[in-house]
Amino acid sequence: YQNKQGDKQDFVKPVIDVMRIKAKKGEKVNIRPVVEMDVKLGDLDKKVKVNLQDRSRFEYSMILGKNFLKYGALVSSDEDYVLGKKK
Repeated sequence: YQNKQGDKQDFVKPVIDVMRIKAKKGEKVNIRPVVEMDVKLGDLDKKVKVNLQDRSRFEYSMILGKNFLKYGALVSSDEDYVLGKKK
């Protein structure tokens, strides 16, 4: 992982599964390794399964989906940094 400031952090996790991502017609199926990671967002701290994909060309390095949000997170699409920015 590398943040926007260029700080790098290596993670070593065992692969616990693989996920097959459907491709567009005529393209190969994308196979991604799955690992378990501890994710903390405010007071919510859970271990979730994460499929790995190179997101270096995207704005967000990680997307939290229903597997994390089902634990009680509330999403407001019209607000940013409601928990404050990391210092």
